[in-house]
Amino acid sequence: MTAPEGKDFARSVERLAVDAEQSLHPDEGGSVADRLAQLEAERTWLAAERQEVEMLRSDLLSTVSHELRTPLTLIRTCVGLLMDSDPELAMQERLLRNIKQSSDRMQVLVSDILDLVRLRSGKVDLQPRYLDLCELVDGATTLIRPLLDEKGQLLETDVPSPGLVVMGDHRRLEQVLLNLLSNANKFSPEGARISITVKESEGEVTVGVADTGPGIAQEAQRHLFEQFYTARTSSPSHNIGAGLGLPIAKAIVEAHGGRIWVQSELSRGATFCFSLPKEPRGKGE
Repeated sequence: MTAPEGKDFARSVERLAVDAEQSLHPDEGGSVADRLAQLEAERTWLAAERQEVEMLRSDLLSTVSHELRTPLTLIRTCVGLLMDSDPELAMQERLLRNIKQSSDRMQVLVSDILDLVRLRSGKVDLQPRYLDLCELVDGATTLIRPLLDEKGQLLETDVPSPGLVVMGDHRRLEQVLLNLLSNANKFSPEGARISITVKESEGEVTVGVADTGPGIAQEAQRHLFEQFYTARTSSPSHNIGAGLGLPIAKAIVEAHGGRIWVQSELSRGATFCFSLPKEPRGKGE
């Protein structure tokens, strides 16, 4: 090979190396080593994401199986007593009532899981319309009143009249408010005061539900809106339900372009708030 031919060959090899680098990293001027480092970082990130998804899947299966095990055990026990013995009429009615309550609990759990999945995947068909938050609060308080009366709890409302107008799905937003009121009822003692406030600020309307319960620890507050999280307090008697109400409420509020949060200190109750985009007065009237 002559000298000119050798130089041409060297230049060809150099061009091939440059082309190889550009094919690995076409949009950036980095070296092959930089690209390999980026690929390794992406691989590490994907591995971490896969591990997190696997942990969530494991937690989901574990929690669902735990929540279903209790009602299933009750149903099997009651059915066994009905089949293997000859209980008196009063006992038969009690066993049948237990079977119905357990099956209802299972149905609610399955329905809530499906609801949460649809909401988070954006597959729920919201039916928005202009609605008055005063009417929304009135409807929700009417529905929750029997539970409050049972514990002798006082409900106070601070809602502008005429109410502030928002665009939203009435049934879904009522579901959010009922969930917050139900929690306030559950975690507050007998004779406690529960309050609902509706306030407007620039661009949004905020609804708050305050209770006088035991409050929520800072660590627990970070997880309240995660699915199946139930450890709101240290009292086992308060940890009732599958921990899906607040995640569903969060998904509904966010589907409306809003946000939801909690403010609380131990021994000082808790206030749950959600905000929605504000609509001009007079719309929908």
